[in-house]
Amino acid sequence: GEMDKLLRLARRPSIGLAWADRLRIVERLFPELGALIGCPQEPEWHPEGDVWVHTLMAIDRAREETADLPWEKRLAVLLAVLCHDFGKPVTTKEEYGHVSSRGHESEGTGPTQRFLERLTNQHSLIDEVVPLVLCHLRPRALHDANASDSAVRRLARQVQRIDRLVRVARADHAGRPPKQFDGFPAGEWLLARARQLEVDRQTPS
Repeated sequence: GEMDKLLRLARRPSIGLAWADRLRIVERLFPELGALIGCPQEPEWHPEGDVWVHTLMAIDRAREETADLPWEKRLAVLLAVLCHDFGKPVTTKEEYGHVSSRGHESEGTGPTQRFLERLTNQHSLIDEVVPLVLCHLRPRALHDANASDSAVRRLARQVQRIDRLVRVARADHAGRPPKQFDGFPAGEWLLARARQLEVDRQTPS
């Protein structure tokens, strides 16, 4: 209930989450979130700090990204952003002076499932959020590969709503200050392709 109110009502959910950390609520009740604290990131791509700091910045951005949506549609995006890097603690490695977290998208699905099952019994919501976590890097990857129509359709089948996936990916991309936000052109490219194929808000028929 408190997490629901925090995401639903707070203009900056990061403030409540930061206080929950100070009060040691995060480590006691939400170990998936607690594992993000102190998890390093490559400074070139994430000058803001560790994964916890990035998640706080991304969730505030997601709140802005979803302001135009009714609550029931906004919640899946907010939860996906909150969970999107749950796979980093087990995949992060420091090699040759650089930090990487290859495969964190797929490794994040299990912790996301467990976290959400403790928060809600809405299985349809969980089933929507987990693919968003799994695919949160896909907009950039498809853009960089100039992916085919069939690849866009496959993604639509996997995530159900490409328009919501782009909101998740944009919040992730923007949550890296002082790195300048470029508007996330990969997301706009994917949305345009998905609209042409009529799969931006539905799966292929």
